[in-house]
Amino acid sequence: MIEMNCKMKKQVPIFFMIALFLLNIGIGANASAQTNLPGRLVSTVTTSKGTTIYLSENLSYGIYSIAAFVKQGGKYVPENVFRVRKHYQSVINSVKYESWFSSCPDGGFFHFNMVDNTLYIPLIDEYMSGADRYIVYRFNGEYFVYKGKYAGYWLHSSLHNYDNLFALGRTKDFIVRIDVIDDGSYRYAAWSSNKTMKDKPSIILYGDTSYDDGCLNFYNGDFMYTFDSEKKELRVYEGAKLIKRQKMEILYW
Repeated sequence: MIEMNCKMKKQVPIFFMIALFLLNIGIGANASAQTNLPGRLVSTVTTSKGTTIYLSENLSYGIYSIAAFVKQGGKYVPENVFRVRKHYQSVINSVKYESWFSSCPDGGFFHFNMVDNTLYIPLIDEYMSGADRYIVYRFNGEYFVYKGKYAGYWLHSSLHNYDNLFALGRTKDFIVRIDVIDDGSYRYAAWSSNKTMKDKPSIILYGDTSYDDGCLNFYNGDFMYTFDSEKKELRVYEGAKLIKRQKMEILYW
């Protein structure tokens, strides 16, 4: 379980921010030709000229990288397809911190959406923690170009407007997600367990929230929904009456 307090984040020395900036633009990142594709194959894309580009995820000395290769003479050769500012490079680097978490059900650090050829790179915020938000590049048939900062494509569009993920849990009947939205308040969303986060949530609650001894309580008329991180439970009350209690696997807190 990963613990996180979104109210008490520590500032980070400026030299860490500079180092991260250098990593993200790929300075000094040179991938040599390989006889075998290094790392985990994330996906492939085909250029407008019919060339296949292989996207590979790799971890080295704590640095995650996404690298682009083409196959030439039986070898994988780096290809400069990432347009970062005014530079063209074959690698984009990032750093995975202990507090980083992705809600993507497919696992991995980088994610690729084959529907619209977009690459999702985890956005590490100024506090060096993962917000479950992403820097997105779209392949235009020749290069990957910067599109913006977005939520994951695996999350329903009604939930894309948030600052960071606060908690995620699963019971036998429900998936529960709590986000911190732009004004600093909490948002509660839930799905039936046979759905995915890409589906429209069965309920979304804003605003009327209280926090008490590890519990986040959300109110909807006479109903109260309690996300209890200490007892690892989801509880639903109607007035003072407990009408549902389920054990919860906490995926992120």
